[in-house]
Amino acid sequence: MKLLKPATTAAAAAAGMSSGGSSASTSGNISSSSSHENIAQFIQGTKIIVPCLLPAAKPSHLASMWDTWGGEDMHQVGRYYTFLNAPKSCFDRLMVRFLYTMEPIVYYGSGILFRKPQNMKDSVKSSKLTAINEFRREVWLMSDLVHQNIVHMKGYSLDPYSIVMEYMDLGSLSSYLRQKRELGETLPWEIILKIAKDIAKGMAFLHNISPPLVHRDLKSPNILLATTPTEPFIVAKISDFGLSRTVVQSFVSKVVDNPTWLAPEVISQREYNEKGDIYSLGIILWELYHMQLPFEEFGIKFMSTLEDSIISGLRPTINPQCNAMYSSLITKCWNENPQSRPSFPTIVKALEEIHDNIKKTSSSSSLQNK
Repeated sequence: MKLLKPATTAAAAAAGMSSGGSSASTSGNISSSSSHENIAQFIQGTKIIVPCLLPAAKPSHLASMWDTWGGEDMHQVGRYYTFLNAPKSCFDRLMVRFLYTMEPIVYYGSGILFRKPQNMKDSVKSSKLTAINEFRREVWLMSDLVHQNIVHMKGYSLDPYSIVMEYMDLGSLSSYLRQKRELGETLPWEIILKIAKDIAKGMAFLHNISPPLVHRDLKSPNILLATTPTEPFIVAKISDFGLSRTVVQSFVSKVVDNPTWLAPEVISQREYNEKGDIYSLGIILWELYHMQLPFEEFGIKFMSTLEDSIISGLRPTINPQCNAMYSSLITKCWNENPQSRPSFPTIVKALEEIHDNIKKTSSSSSLQNK
């Protein structure tokens, strides 16, 4: 298999498509010399052409393409692995697709999501990260994360630096809740508990690998949703691992500016570990029931005031009509003492018990209402 250098990739792709009968506009073509700032000028356009390399099999050796494509001097990116020592034979298991036409749909997290037209079930996250090692590390992390509640990485591109992920047609949890609220709709318990359990299962997987992986940016904008063919016709998956770290020691740095989902020990830059993710889930559980962002009264201008308030014990107010078991689980997750917070497997079990309790103690249609 012969790989084209990035400088010739786009031109070869355009030529190949025009001769193959399936046409695509090249007016939005991003050349190899494009910087990340150049991406912005295409956001208002209709098409962006992105050269991508996708794995035809398990993407355990994606790293080796860097050396073949003339990448920069590579440093350690995995726990026990480097890009430089990846075997060249892995290219036999890779499939090169030089051209994808993308339609930008929304900014999220540390990148931009693009939707692929013609019902092709992938999306592209165009990286805005300034350091190439951050991009390498996120690719490396995602290539090993295979779980039904983790957004699956299909491949990646070097020009521009992009991660190709499975397409989640319902968008982020935060936008989904906002849209439902604007339409005057409420979420039934069946949906609330399904989304909550999916998130908890995905996080249980991350915390159970060796060494455990702490997400550090778990929030509703980083939870993506998609429709499924079986009831309750929805699945939630965790995305955006740009800030994730393996747990070999406690952390002391605050890695995001918005404190809404941050545990008090993270905000105050005390030592913290994977228990910070559990606090974040508590906030998401609150969002699922109340269908709004917490602490909206503070506004963007009062983030420092909000930080001080959270450290002092402020939490979102739980509606007294909320199911008592669900309300109790929320308060356990955002407990001031990290060691008093339940583990994710315990949370999954608690959510299943809440589901059974609502089904048994109320009418047969209770799970369809809130």
